[in-house]
Amino acid sequence: MNLNFENNFFEVLKGNTAMKDLINELSNYLNANDEPIIEQILSKRVVSIGNENSIRWKEKETVLNYFNKIGQNGPIYFVKDNKKPYWKNNQRYINNDVFLVWKIENGKIEKIEISKKDMPQNIKTNDVFKIENGKYIVNDKATKELQEDIVNMANEILDKQDAKLSSFRKEGHLYAITDNQNGKIFMRDITENSDIEFEEVNLPKELLDKVSQGTVLKYNNGIYECLKND
Repeated sequence: MNLNFENNFFEVLKGNTAMKDLINELSNYLNANDEPIIEQILSKRVVSIGNENSIRWKEKETVLNYFNKIGQNGPIYFVKDNKKPYWKNNQRYINNDVFLVWKIENGKIEKIEISKKDMPQNIKTNDVFKIENGKYIVNDKATKELQEDIVNMANEILDKQDAKLSSFRKEGHLYAITDNQNGKIFMRDITENSDIEFEEVNLPKELLDKVSQGTVLKYNNGIYECLKND
């Protein structure tokens, strides 16, 4: 990913209030890392289990929609990752000798791997390229536009998450912890005797260390306070 792309990329997005903090941190992060753009986004925002799954699932849809929109001729490739995870004997391993690549053709995505020995050094994770006469040719315009589409897709989901959680947080209300899945906290509003269970992603670590199923929290002055445990 070159400097001109990064400057243009962040110039387009910097006006979006919900993404300002993410963009400020990613501007330096991208220079030093070769991580998939989805992982970069998720590492900078706290995301619920459901919304993380939605973002990962909708990445494929976003990629297909983009290439359908521009009407590409022949196969085109998107570098998904600079490594390939795989399972063997119920254990997860990482193959660091290949790039994991999505081959897009005829409205479908095929997952392939390309040896790093065969890939030109100028091609990085998140790049779009074509292969013509045995040569790998990066499409800078498609790379820029596709990454913008992926970030916008994730941002839309995260904005909806934030708005929904804001609607659940009510001053002075009591909330009972219904489940704690390895630090993923689910709760319901017992002041309203609500049956709606939601995942709260905005609990500080010091509070996460204290809560368990049955813990009662009070939302006061924009933060949760621990009242008691059953």
